[in-house]
Amino acid sequence: PPPGAGQVNAIRESAAGAGSGSLVPAKSNTRWIWDDNCKNDRPPFELGRWIQVRYDDCIIAFEDPDFDFHENFCGNPNVNPTHTYLDWYGPKTEAMWIYPEYTYCGHVPVCLACPALGRCGPRG
Repeated sequence: PPPGAGQVNAIRESAAGAGSGSLVPAKSNTRWIWDDNCKNDRPPFELGRWIQVRYDDCIIAFEDPDFDFHENFCGNPNVNPTHTYLDWYGPKTEAMWIYPEYTYCGHVPVCLACPALGRCGPRG
């Protein structure tokens, strides 16, 4: 998981205790995603960072944050025919996390679901 996993759980728990429910308002026009290929601008300056996206930049973060409709890309390859999609889209997919759901998909189709992932490219 990306850095901050423990912090996310602590934030969720404190928000739930405060009765606020979700961390992001239902009509929020931005979301945060983790891009494994973006160079971090903070120490230790390694690859991977959270980037803020809008709906047009990353539709999947708004419409399918649990990756339920992208099982063919994100699901268990032993259960779903993921290999077929990876054969077709392989180098055009990237891994990402979505916040605040804190869900992960290892093979998001960049051109179809999240063009923002393509900004940094495969090597940051």
